[in-house]
Amino acid sequence: MKKLMIASDSSNSGKTVVTTGLLQIFADRGYSVGALKCGPDYIDPMFHESVQGVRSGNIDLFLMGEEAAKRVTDGFSDLDIVLFEGVMGFYDGVAGTVRGSAYEIARLTDTPVILVIDPGAQGNTIAARVLGMKEYAPDNNIAGVILNRCSKSRYDFYKDILERENGLPVFGYLEKLADADFESRHLGLASPEEIDGYREKLKKTASAMEETLDIDGITSVMTQGTVLCVRSVCPVNSRTVRNSDTENRPLCRIAVARDEAFSFYYRNSLEKLEKLGAELVCFSPMRDRGLPDGTDALYLGGGYPELHMDELSGNKAMRAQIKQAVDQGMPVIAECGGFLYLQDEIITAEGERFKGCGVFRGRAAACDRPVRFGYCVMKAKNNSVLFNKDEEIPAHEFHYWDTDGNGNDMMISKPGKDLSYEECFVNENLYAGFPHVCLDTYLPLAERFVKAAAKFRAEKER
Repeated sequence: MKKLMIASDSSNSGKTVVTTGLLQIFADRGYSVGALKCGPDYIDPMFHESVQGVRSGNIDLFLMGEEAAKRVTDGFSDLDIVLFEGVMGFYDGVAGTVRGSAYEIARLTDTPVILVIDPGAQGNTIAARVLGMKEYAPDNNIAGVILNRCSKSRYDFYKDILERENGLPVFGYLEKLADADFESRHLGLASPEEIDGYREKLKKTASAMEETLDIDGITSVMTQGTVLCVRSVCPVNSRTVRNSDTENRPLCRIAVARDEAFSFYYRNSLEKLEKLGAELVCFSPMRDRGLPDGTDALYLGGGYPELHMDELSGNKAMRAQIKQAVDQGMPVIAECGGFLYLQDEIITAEGERFKGCGVFRGRAAACDRPVRFGYCVMKAKNNSVLFNKDEEIPAHEFHYWDTDGNGNDMMISKPGKDLSYEECFVNENLYAGFPHVCLDTYLPLAERFVKAAAKFRAEKER
């Protein structure tokens, strides 16, 4: 297996476009390919998977810890090529450090790096930018450059400067393509299925990259090695994903909300639940009339429920059954968008009011800026379905929504900042709040959730 990281000096530089285009090119050439997104982003792996069913997942040293991150990377060894996609700027990590950065992941996995650079209106300054990236750390594995949003007429000029001043090969350029932009919204790119003509845009991008990139040169800097695999678990259109490692009856059945409104899950979290003996059953809160038969636990991930409130609110049977499940003590995880869905009322940015599940008596409302953003550490005040008292749990928040009652069962702090606040609702059966957690981490979070679901099943069957 060969591996390569696509990184940059900033966000919005074109990393996802270049990564997805390369995945398409390699798949078209007959290679088996996979991808790993550095950091907590949920949407970029959807773009990876949109390329002929490419396997994709996340690798996040802060949320997972080093050992879990290594596990995540161990299963791609059956593939020909695995591409890592960086996060933000290459050296951007937690609280102004390199901790959890794309650089740290490249170093940990010994993966070569190609920088995607947007030259903008610069001249020789572009050489200084790349030189700074190259010399900031001696073990950065930077092996070359691709220029994005660069015209054909300026490419030779920039290539000459960069190779002369930095000694790094420039492997081509990608022009800004008319009618091939990937639309964005407040949490980043819109998901592939929401972009009009996405397949045609991807093909157009890949075709242009075939013409203007040195694909053989890019392949030549890849290194051989092993990387971690996250199987694609519980895809949007799948109804049931069974545990292939468990021949007998699974320990429990966990219903995973999976449709256009709820799609933010870490693949390795789902995989870990399966490995522990859980059966995952996907369902749609938008369209299904109730939870899957035999449900022992409920996982409501994040997503964009605010865009589908007509369907979610109109499905009264589902809302009522979810509230009943929570009231009866079924183990439940409800993160971010899932937490919004459990509110009594959701008020959109346009002022429309919709009914939620009514588990919490509060209102959720859209805000005009991020309410809380970035990595955080949650400290548990009491024992609960996922956490033990005084444990510190890595988490991530990114939302433009707030409620008039966010809970006070966890103490939240921001790394590197003198900032803390109370948030979340937790008890022996429930975790509900805005922060996202990875269940496959150095704490036994997945184990606790499966244990609680199995206990709920046993009590039902008495």
